[in-house]
Amino acid sequence: LDIGMFDGSAAALINHAASWFVGKERFERGRMPLSGGVPNYGIWKAKDGWVTLACTEEKFWRRACELIDEPELIGAFNATGAALETARRQLEDRFGQRTRAEWEALLGGPETCFAPVLSMEEALDSEHFLARGLVTEVDVDGHAERQLTTPVDRLGSGVHVRAPRIGEHTNEILAELGRTSQEISDLRTAGAV
Repeated sequence: LDIGMFDGSAAALINHAASWFVGKERFERGRMPLSGGVPNYGIWKAKDGWVTLACTEEKFWRRACELIDEPELIGAFNATGAALETARRQLEDRFGQRTRAEWEALLGGPETCFAPVLSMEEALDSEHFLARGLVTEVDVDGHAERQLTTPVDRLGSGVHVRAPRIGEHTNEILAELGRTSQEISDLRTAGAV
């Protein structure tokens, strides 16, 4: 089994990679459909943070425009050029009028493709992370410590243990690599480990 984190991340490039492979279209932030190049797919500043709309289908865009009381933007689905700039200004103004929580209350239901942009801390405490079991607690010297789970753990026993501390197993690993106690001591004295 050979699974690389980088390899898994590369799969998220599928749309932009296809644009390059087929049309030699270079990635440019704010120009391509999934990087802000259309008004219906982007990140917008609210009063207290950021929100996102990812309406790749016109029916979702129509619903979002109706809910934010901007029905004239319905025709700007996948707009480019001057129409894109006009729609961007309108959306920037509209989203700047409310907080993330207010937008979530309005747009957080089905058929809108809306989400607040969360900080790392907010994501780790979010309902989604909780529902997916992405954070667990392990016992560390009698107290609970939170850590991330991984999809691979679902193949094993399901028992989580604390993550090793930096350097915790250095001596054991060096011994497994054939280093003597004296060599390990010398490496520590030299500051190499």
